[in-house]
Amino acid sequence: MSFDLKAQLKRQEGFRSTPYPDADGWAVGYGHWAKKQTDLPKKVSKAEAEVLLEQDIEEVEVWLAKAFSQWDGKLTDDRRKVIVNIVFNVGFAGFAPPGKAFYHLIDAIDVEDWSMAAAEIIDSHIAPKRAKELAKIMREG
Repeated sequence: MSFDLKAQLKRQEGFRSTPYPDADGWAVGYGHWAKKQTDLPKKVSKAEAEVLLEQDIEEVEVWLAKAFSQWDGKLTDDRRKVIVNIVFNVGFAGFAPPGKAFYHLIDAIDVEDWSMAAAEIIDSHIAPKRAKELAKIMREG
């Protein structure tokens, strides 16, 4: 199946050249987030936003590999990308302890119950259209 995570995030996030309020902070470009507006550039081009997106994806992938090393070998590339997408969207604390907003999803992945993992994505606070798309990928692998 394999999908292009960067293209998916660009489509889901949309592009904004200037900072905008987003989830207890501010974002710019393709969802590049910061707590304070002053921590973001005042304006970005699409090329600059793409570099920020690539850096954000890399940061999430590194965190995921460290925080959930027990998933090594369990996740297909597409399922890993689904988790990266979710963490990109909700943040590190929004995904895992201490926030634990996705603890049922984490448990389902731990036991490789992909149908339950998909159901937990649907039942999450992620935007319904995004959740449906990610759940289908999680279920199908």
